[in-house]
Amino acid sequence: MHKSIKYTDTCGFPLKTLRERSSAFSRIRIIEVSSYFLCLLTPLFLSTQFVKYILPLLAASVLGEIQQTPTYRWIDKVTGESLVCNKCPPGTYVKTHCTKDRATECETCPQSYYTELWNYIEKCLFCDYPCSADQKETVPCNASHNRVCECKDGYFLKYEFCMRHTPCPPGEGVVRNGTAHRDVECAPCPHGFFSSDSSTTQACQKHSQCPAELIAIPGNSKMDTFCSSCRTDTNTEEGRLICDQEAARFLLQHDIPLKTHNKLVREARRRAVSIIKEASLKDILELIKTAEPSKPLVPVIVEILEKTRLHNLKRKITEWFLVEGISE
Repeated sequence: MHKSIKYTDTCGFPLKTLRERSSAFSRIRIIEVSSYFLCLLTPLFLSTQFVKYILPLLAASVLGEIQQTPTYRWIDKVTGESLVCNKCPPGTYVKTHCTKDRATECETCPQSYYTELWNYIEKCLFCDYPCSADQKETVPCNASHNRVCECKDGYFLKYEFCMRHTPCPPGEGVVRNGTAHRDVECAPCPHGFFSSDSSTTQACQKHSQCPAELIAIPGNSKMDTFCSSCRTDTNTEEGRLICDQEAARFLLQHDIPLKTHNKLVREARRRAVSIIKEASLKDILELIKTAEPSKPLVPVIVEILEKTRLHNLKRKITEWFLVEGISE
């Protein structure tokens, strides 16, 4: 005997006419029916066309039901009837409130006015005044947004005013940059690092490494390592000239308090034969050396530092730049 061949559809159900299939469904358990329809619809759900075209339409339809136009209650001034009116969208205002027969009429805000929310106000809000000199505009005034100002670069907001970022003094570096909303944060330079200038942006820098042929004078938190070509054990005219130049450069690199610095300048002026009004310390030292080129400058610098009581700086100049055989 030949076995009868049963043809089935893609879900494993025997192929039958619609009438037969409907009759068959009446005899199948509910769970089997659910499984059958899920099997039939799965290819549709996974198809590119469904994901690309049908699914967005379904989502838009659902969102459209959820995101309905906001409303407000309004008492009709003519009839006294309580009405539910549609609000006006951002960038507009209520020109005419709704009536029983007419929807709310909205009008676009004029220039320099705005509304940011759905509303039922009868006049748009006036934009804030233009940003001040220490501010910058981050959002311009338009129909749907108020003007937004922010402190410009180098400033931060404090007590409703834009204040300059506080610079970190020499010996300290920036550990957190300032923004429009907070000040700069400073911290002392750790060992091996320095900061020689006041700054609102610079972190502490690592001390430099001197080339092998130069002498490394250790730095500190306010000054980098000083690489010197002065050889104090070489008492020659050329050697003394190099040490004079290096000593002056070393002195001028130091951050000396203003009051003490002014005292230092006054004391140096007394050593100069002729002096230019308002001359700097660098200019004065050059004038002293020019007046007596054969006389070493380092002993003069040491004497000036002694008079101004800069004993620590005097000790360093003596140790690193005073050529052997030359008295102070």
